[in-house]
Amino acid sequence: MTLLFSKLLLVSVLALSKAKFDPIAFSVSQHAALSVKNETVLPYLHTITNHMNRNEISNGVFTSREGGKFKCQVYAVAANTKKLFLDIWHNDQRVASLYAHSPHYGSGGNAVVLSLSEGDTVQVKTRINYPVDLFYATNRIYNTFTCAQIGSEALSNDETAISAFSVTSNRYQNVKGGDSIMYNTKLVDINNGFNLHTGVFNAPTSGIYIFQFFSLAHQNEELWQDLFHNDQYVCSIKCVTDFEWTGAGNTVILHLNANDTMTVKAHAGVANYLFGKQDQIYTTFSGVQVITDLDMSFPESYPVVAFSVALTHNVTIRAGSTVPFDKVFVNYKNAYNISSGRFVAPASGLYEFNYHGRTSSGIVLYLRLMHNQRYINSIYDDIPGHQASAGNAAVLELVGGDEVRLEALGSIKKLYGDPNEIYCTFSGYLLHAIVPGEIIVGK
Repeated sequence: MTLLFSKLLLVSVLALSKAKFDPIAFSVSQHAALSVKNETVLPYLHTITNHMNRNEISNGVFTSREGGKFKCQVYAVAANTKKLFLDIWHNDQRVASLYAHSPHYGSGGNAVVLSLSEGDTVQVKTRINYPVDLFYATNRIYNTFTCAQIGSEALSNDETAISAFSVTSNRYQNVKGGDSIMYNTKLVDINNGFNLHTGVFNAPTSGIYIFQFFSLAHQNEELWQDLFHNDQYVCSIKCVTDFEWTGAGNTVILHLNANDTMTVKAHAGVANYLFGKQDQIYTTFSGVQVITDLDMSFPESYPVVAFSVALTHNVTIRAGSTVPFDKVFVNYKNAYNISSGRFVAPASGLYEFNYHGRTSSGIVLYLRLMHNQRYINSIYDDIPGHQASAGNAAVLELVGGDEVRLEALGSIKKLYGDPNEIYCTFSGYLLHAIVPGEIIVGK
C-alpha cells in the first residue's frame, strides 16, 4: 500500500466518521382562513413535512431541541382587499417583517438565517392594532413557515465548515441606480464573509450556496433590484403598485469559488426608495453554503444534488401545464430535466425547494408545487394594472425517483422573463441523504 493511497484512505475514513449531520427541518402551513385584530402567534396547524418527527412545533411556535444555525422563511397571502402585516420573531427579538396589500390579493415573504440555542423559539406574529386577514381555500395553501438546520454532512462536527450570512436593514434607504443595497444588522455571519460597509459578501470557501433577498418599496414607489455574482448579473426582484407599499423576493443556487462576491444592487438607472423602521424589517439578504467542495469529494457517500433554473423569456402556460424553465444556474446529477420541467430525485432524502414567479402586467399569478401527484402549496398574487409576483418554499422527504414540478393553475398564465430580467426561478437541493451512497437516477 503506497503512502499516498494510505493518506487518501485515512481522509475517506475520517470524513465518513463525521457523517452525522441529520438536520432539524419542517414545513407547516396555515390551513384555514384567519382574521385577527390583536397580536397573535400564527398557529400553522397543518404539517407539510416534519423530518423524522424531530421538531417541536406547538401551535406555530418552533422550539429548537438543539443549538445550531437555521434558515427560516415565511410566505403569506392576504384575503381579498385585506392587509398582510407579519413579523418573524427569534425569542423576544423581531428579526424580519412581511407586508402586502392590494385591491385584490397581496402576497408577501421573507427569509433569514438565525443562530439558535437549545430551547430558543421562532414564531410568526401579527401586530397589535393592525388587523390581518390571511387567505385560504381548499387546495390553495399560501401561508407557510419553513425552517431547516444548516450544516455539512462531511464536516458536521465543525461549526465553521460551512459559510453563511444573514443581514437586514431596518431603516429608510434612497439607493441610486447601480449602487449596492446597504444593510445595518448582522443576524449571522459564519466565517465573516459579509461586509456591512460595502454591502458585499465575499465567499470564504468554495461550494454550492443558496441566496435569498427580499425588500419593500416605499409607498407608491418602484422596487427593482439585481443580484450580481462577481460582475455577472444573476436575477432580480421588481414590483410597483398604486398608493401602497409593495415588496418582492427571489432565490437562487450558485457554485462559488473562494473570494467570489455576491451583491444586491439597485437596477441601473432606477432609484430604489426602500421602506424600513426600527420595528419594520423588510430588506434582507441571506446566503448559506449548503454543500462544501469537500462534500463533493466523496459523491458516493454524500450525494451532491442541487438545481436552480430560471425563465428568460415570456411564456404562456395553460392550466395544468408544467412551467418550462430554460436557464440553468446549477444542475448537479442532472436531476432537473430541462425538457420536461421536472425534478427527479436521484437519491432518497430530505430536500428543500424554493420557487418564485412574476407575470406580465395585469395578469394574475397562480402556480403550485407538486410532489408526484401530491399538492404541496401555491403562490398567488393579483395587482390590477401591474405585474404580480410571489414566492413560496417547502422541505420534502423524497424517495429516489420521486418527481417535483411547478404547474400553472386557473386560466392561461403569462409569465414574464428576459435574459436581463430574471424573476421566475425554481431551486432545490438535498439537505440530507436518508440512505448514504444510494443513487437511484443518473448514476
